[in-house]
Amino acid sequence: IDGYSIERLDREKGGRGGLAVCIRNGISYSRLQHLTALEAVVIRVKLQSKDITVVNVYHRPRNTLDEEEEAAYRQLFRAFNRSAIILGDFNAYHTIFGADKSDARGRLLEELLDEYNMVALNTGAGTHIKRDGDLSPIDIAMATPNIARSAGWAVHNDQLGSDHLPVII
Repeated sequence: IDGYSIERLDREKGGRGGLAVCIRNGISYSRLQHLTALEAVVIRVKLQSKDITVVNVYHRPRNTLDEEEEAAYRQLFRAFNRSAIILGDFNAYHTIFGADKSDARGRLLEELLDEYNMVALNTGAGTHIKRDGDLSPIDIAMATPNIARSAGWAVHNDQLGSDHLPVII
């Protein structure tokens, strides 16, 4: 993408998919390690007034949420709950993110939002293009209050070869 640096995590198994975070050229950042079992890219963006941590997560679609996954999410929120944005394709559903139903992963994310005093940035707009052409709001963004006050949420209309529309924050 012209004018942006890209930090990627390509999926090794299955050959399809992965994660990408695009950072506008000229913005200083570093890639961080994360210590959870979740598929994620973590970067720290260095701004004039503060550093912001951006965590991009992918969770495969499944109807269940086992104890190990729940523990990984709890560890992620414990580690990144100050000046942070946690976002990604969680394949989770909850009404606070714009879905018309809630599932176990969505309820866990809502609980963690409350526990760590974070804010959902979603407007309810769909971002995943389903096989029937409908849009689904499974791409979720959450931020600490100091970030949420000045952050926006916009869905880009170019798929860029994906079945998801990019989100601009």
